[in-house]
Amino acid sequence: MVSNICIIGTGKRFDYFYPIFKYLIQIEKISIKGISNKSGVYKNNCKDLTQNLFDNYDKMIKIIKP
Repeated sequence: MVSNICIIGTGKRFDYFYPIFKYLIQIEKISIKGISNKSGVYKNNCKDLTQNLFDNYDKMIKIIKP
């Protein structure tokens, strides 16, 4: 079963979790429906996981409804 999730924030720990997210997507355990990323620092990595990028997590939750 695939779990649909959203990620709020992509701070320094995002580097640590990025390969884990990639693996879980690859084995079809999760599907990332949106990422809230204010800083834009990890924008390229975020685009690898989903095309739904937001600069406001409240807006993301209202639109995606995880």
